[in-house]
Amino acid sequence: ITRENVDQLEVAWEYHTGDSSELKPGMPPSSFLATPVLHNNTLYFCSGLSRAFAVDAETGQERWVFDSKPAVRGDWTSKCRGVALWQDHSATVDGDIGGSTPCRTRVFMGTLDGRLVGIDANTGKACQDFGEQGTVDLRDGMGTVHDNELAMTSPPLVINDLVVQGALVMDNQRVDSPGGVIRAWDARTGEL
Repeated sequence: ITRENVDQLEVAWEYHTGDSSELKPGMPPSSFLATPVLHNNTLYFCSGLSRAFAVDAETGQERWVFDSKPAVRGDWTSKCRGVALWQDHSATVDGDIGGSTPCRTRVFMGTLDGRLVGIDANTGKACQDFGEQGTVDLRDGMGTVHDNELAMTSPPLVINDLVVQGALVMDNQRVDSPGGVIRAWDARTGEL
């Protein structure tokens, strides 16, 4: 792209998540803030209402949508800055996007109600062997966490076979508010 050809650019495709507070009355205000991750010609990203998406990078065709169905109570912060991908290199492969082993490639996403979910990158289904049916509760071990006191402000980070997640905690709201933590979970099992 140069100054000479920039006026010749055209939209190749666009995709709409449908996750806006205007389209979903009763939901908290949200905006699209995620940076997509590219893997095997698929873009993976999330919306402010804690849904993950897989879209063909060349055509914009939707491959799947995963709805984490967050428990929205009170005035929630509706953000999702991105997802992380992890690949189990010890699992068998048969050449397709996800391999022959379910959840061989996983998408990890923090939800607006304080969970970390593991999703099969090939099918968009929850990885049942991660945590409890695909979910780890990020509030576990933090004491009492009230509505909207915990929010994911950045995507998870994958380091080798660990998925690391920090979170924003609302401090100065009460004397016994939870402290902020950064923790790592086993990418296969969800064990802390």
